[in-house]
Amino acid sequence: MKKFWKNLGDDLWIVLLDVVAVNAAYVLALLVRFYVNFEFRPSVNYYLTDWLRFTPFYTVLCILVFA
Repeated sequence: MKKFWKNLGDDLWIVLLDVVAVNAAYVLALLVRFYVNFEFRPSVNYYLTDWLRFTPFYTVLCILVFA
């Protein structure tokens, strides 16, 4: 039984790292594209709000793909 809980803990840690990695990559891509002169361009501010709405679906999809 201890081995089951240890493996589950290892797997959850990897899933957490995957979630952080895919979402950080998405945010960094937005910043690289739209962060100009030390500010995020206000004309494309809707990308951030869309990203916040899209993040849960994107995260679940990536976890399913990685599984």
